[in-house]
Amino acid sequence: MAKEFLKMKDFPREERPRERFMNFGPESLSNQELLAILLRTGTKEESVLQLANRILIHFDGLRMLKGATLSELTSIKGIGKAKAIQILSAI
Repeated sequence: MAKEFLKMKDFPREERPRERFMNFGPESLSNQELLAILLRTGTKEESVLQLANRILIHFDGLRMLKGATLSELTSIKGIGKAKAIQILSAI
């Protein structure tokens, strides 16, 4: 049985990370939400917020993510070269 998850479009507009960023600034968002904005999309199995959270858990937060390599990022399910490059470029 497939798991159900909330997509960004399922959230009320004012609770979405991009809108909160515009209305309240980046300091109002968690690292997970900021990373989700960079990623833009999740996978068929998980939302972008779940994917962002899994990345942060894998690297034990942003400090270790900062030192990640392209191959380390692409080894994570749901992260291809394009998303890995986006993350590395932003960090």
